[in-house]
Amino acid sequence: MIADVMGSQDQQELLGRIKTIVQKVGFDTFMVGLERRAEDGRIAHYVMSDYPQRWQQLYDQQGYAALDPTVAYCQKSRAPLVWSAEFFQKSKAGFMLEEARSYGLHHGVSLSVHDRFATKSMMSLVRDQDLTKSATESAYLLNCAQVISACVHQVAHQLLETNQKKQQSTLTARESECLQWIAVGKSTPEISDILNVSEPTVAFHVKNLMRKLDVHTRPQALAKAMRMGLIG
Repeated sequence: MIADVMGSQDQQELLGRIKTIVQKVGFDTFMVGLERRAEDGRIAHYVMSDYPQRWQQLYDQQGYAALDPTVAYCQKSRAPLVWSAEFFQKSKAGFMLEEARSYGLHHGVSLSVHDRFATKSMMSLVRDQDLTKSATESAYLLNCAQVISACVHQVAHQLLETNQKKQQSTLTARESECLQWIAVGKSTPEISDILNVSEPTVAFHVKNLMRKLDVHTRPQALAKAMRMGLIG
């Protein structure tokens, strides 16, 4: 199964193969986040998850990534983090664990990989049962989680790089600029002022980039661009 994960050719295939191996070893759901610094200094993000859709929407809408203590932990440490009420209560987002549990995310472990290519990844694997009930089972699950996260990091890094090159060659420079300004909340008139072009010109570029990304709204464009690593 590890070989299947390593042989994934695109994000959808990788998502399905991770789901298979994660469930095979004893977890239920997972999330993968990748952060890569490009040559121009911009940071691109790439996210995959089979968490409940309603939780993913809430997490994005509330900006929980900036509050999530597991994210902050994985930015600094490579040691596995087994979720606990005590850990969350020490942070400013102690409510998040109970809220996640209300969406079916009960017990989890989060791990990170930092490589020499200026790429960091974080993977959380979640299940209904406590990870710490049995020392033997806990050791097995943590070992599996570390192996899976290392493999996923390598494949996701390659896919992110491929997606960036493919989409950057598809989007024009002006379309990419508009996308970056949309990502920080700028409106069409504001982008028009920043780029010193007319509002119809901005609307034209935005319409084209949404067509190329195969989306219909700006929020959809941002969500897809983030998954593809196009937003710094």
